Amino acid sequence: MSELVGAAIGSVATAASSVGWFVPMLVAAIAYFQYEEFMDPEARVIDVPTEVMLDKYDFIIIGAGSAGAVLANRLTEVENWNVLLLEAGGDETEISEVPLMAGYLQLSKLDWKYKSEPSGTFCLGWCHSARIV
Repeated sequence: MSELVGAAIGSVATAASSVGWFVPMLVAAIAYFQYEEFMDPEARVIDVPTEVMLDKYDFIIIGAGSAGAVLANRLTEVENWNVLLLEAGGDETEISEVPLMAGYLQLSKLDWKYKSEPSGTFCLGWCHSARIV
C-alpha cells in the first residue's frame, strides 16, 4: 500500500514540476498581449497633431526614458524655451514592472529584439569572480 502511495506522490510531483513553467508563461502572455485594453489612460503616450507642433524648437530630446524626461522637465522650467521630447517606444506592459519576469520580455517588442554581440573586452575588472582593484 505504501508503495502505491509513494508512486502516486512521485507522479504528482513530476506532473507539478513539468507544468511549473506554464503559469508564469500564461501570466506573461496575458499581460503582454492584453494589457493595452486595460491601461491607465493617464499614463498613455499622447500623439500630438501636426497642427499643434511648432516650426522651431530650442531643444529636441530624443528618448523619454528617466533621463530624457527629467531633462525635458528641467528645460521647460524656463518659460521662453520650447522643448520637444520624442519617444519611439510604446506603452509598457504590467509585466515589465516585475523584476522576476524580465526574462519573459527578452527578445520581445519591448526591447525591440536587440541582441548584444559577445566580446573579449567586457568586464576586464573581474578575474575569476574576484574584483581586481
